[in-house]
Amino acid sequence: MNQLENFAGLTEKISAAYVQANDRIGRARGNLGVRFVRTQQDVNIVNEVTTLKQEYYHDANGNPLNCPSSGVNVKGSPCVPGDFQYRPEELWNVRTFEPGHRSRTYTNILPSFNFVYTLPHDVVLRFAASKAMARPNYSDILVLGNLTHVTPAFYHDRAQFGARLPGWYGSGGNKDLKEFEATQFDLGAAWYFQKGSVIGVGLFHKKVENFVVPVTVTQDVDVGGQQVTVKDFSTIGNGRSGTSKGAEFYFQHTFDMGFGIIANYTLNKTSTTDVLVNGQVVGQSNLVGSAENAANLSLFYQKNDLLIRATSNWTGKVTQGLVSGLTLYQEPYNQINVNGSYKFTDDLSLTASIINLTKSKARSHLGDDTSLRLDSLVYSGRQYYLGLTFTFGP
Repeated sequence: MNQLENFAGLTEKISAAYVQANDRIGRARGNLGVRFVRTQQDVNIVNEVTTLKQEYYHDANGNPLNCPSSGVNVKGSPCVPGDFQYRPEELWNVRTFEPGHRSRTYTNILPSFNFVYTLPHDVVLRFAASKAMARPNYSDILVLGNLTHVTPAFYHDRAQFGARLPGWYGSGGNKDLKEFEATQFDLGAAWYFQKGSVIGVGLFHKKVENFVVPVTVTQDVDVGGQQVTVKDFSTIGNGRSGTSKGAEFYFQHTFDMGFGIIANYTLNKTSTTDVLVNGQVVGQSNLVGSAENAANLSLFYQKNDLLIRATSNWTGKVTQGLVSGLTLYQEPYNQINVNGSYKFTDDLSLTASIINLTKSKARSHLGDDTSLRLDSLVYSGRQYYLGLTFTFGP
């Protein structure tokens, strides 16, 4: 049975209906449709509230008492000689729980249109327009909140050991997150100049609303019917409205001797928009997870039962979230992976991979004025995988 202190639950009911018409006339084909979606959500979640109070027994002047050689404190309980005299934990580390609830119903109308026209010489033109939505991830909604109140009395006792300044601190999910919505247009052309080979370009324009932004902010939170200001509160916010527009170029070709190449490059220009938490603007951010430039290059050799592939994945500066009003960026990152396989028989094959051959490190910093404000440095090392697969049966 769920106890109050560890309970988070969501009930979601989804009703959907759609209609679609397909048609083909000569070199042209396409479809037109619309989808109706109604979502009912009921969210229950709990914040754990920890209040840190006076930890030690004090003398008449307010100074912490040391445990005497007798090993007995002023209340007659055992203590460690030379150490401080600790009050019972339940007196200075007080835990309570604050339940929260939200019910919401929303309806989305999602039209879509796709058109394809085939020109002579295997050139294909494509156009698409649609509206899309995505509900917030459960992991962003159903996070058990954790609030800590550092009282002046606790700070007085623990300041010498690096205690935080008096105040409220914490983290938690956001049960008021709205659904992500996007109105998107795509136009592309591709030339299939040989079997297994293509060169193409695509243009895109997307208007997005309510995209998810991880944030760390100073936030007012209701605790027991009172508003308290929580410092460095880590949660999830919604970006109000932004645009993403750009172009993608791609190429794929396999030569007669078995060597091949796959390459693509994406240019993505995004706008800056307000970020909201509980209806309050807490800063501005570009689209999270977006990079202005990204490219991938894959070289391979495939002949008979042998396949060898080396892939370089490069991403420019990526927006990751918002921390105390500063945008969090992941710096440009490139990683090379190598993998291969050999098929001995129809039933027996060998696979091998080297992940992060270049031993690349992911580095994030705060603000766009300098890269010296380091936030994180992640190194996963070079990883090796070897596998042998044997298929049983007919």
